[in-house]
Amino acid sequence: MTDRDVVGGLVPEEWSDCGLIGRGDYAEGGGASAWIALRYRDGFVCGLDIEREGEKTFVYNSSLDRFLATFNLLDQYLRDGRELPPDVAPRVEALDPEAFGSSEWRHLIEYITAG
Repeated sequence: MTDRDVVGGLVPEEWSDCGLIGRGDYAEGGGASAWIALRYRDGFVCGLDIEREGEKTFVYNSSLDRFLATFNLLDQYLRDGRELPPDVAPRVEALDPEAFGSSEWRHLIEYITAG
């Protein structure tokens, strides 16, 4: 991650040990996007969003393997717009109990199932 990667050219210090592995697109091309990164110091997969209010770094999973397993589980529903099953939260938590309580996945599941 370098200053060239960030609008305004200032990479937050906490991102200095992150390697970019992907990008999320929350606004379907409308500008809202965050990077997906591997944080080297602990192996966590994190989201990095310079425009986010509050914390600019947020956790998805505690490892790349757990991120891929979680992504694949949710993708089978979300890709086609299918409703999430009632047991999806405990299934995702079982994949990564260490990170689930504070993960972006938990917030996503709560947002989708609340509405």
